[in-house]
Amino acid sequence: MDLQKVVTTQELAKSLKCSAKTIRKNHCLTGHCYGIRPVKVGGRLLWPISEIAKLLNGESLGVESRSHIGKEVVEYQTSGYAEVSHG
Repeated sequence: MDLQKVVTTQELAKSLKCSAKTIRKNHCLTGHCYGIRPVKVGGRLLWPISEIAKLLNGESLGVESRSHIGKEVVEYQTSGYAEVSHG
């Protein structure tokens, strides 16, 4: 994998509108976060941009438990990028 095409956990969290702690917790519990598996480099998790783009475009990444994120992405995009309720 080309390391120029990855982002840090903090950048992924910003893209998904959640905390970096949530990303790390999901990875720790399941080995992935919303179906995206990171590359480990020197103790850091780096996340492939191509997989993030698929997730944000609503494509299936093979994980059934992430169905809520697609709904939130659609709400976010249709709201003109205003704050989306997570309740």
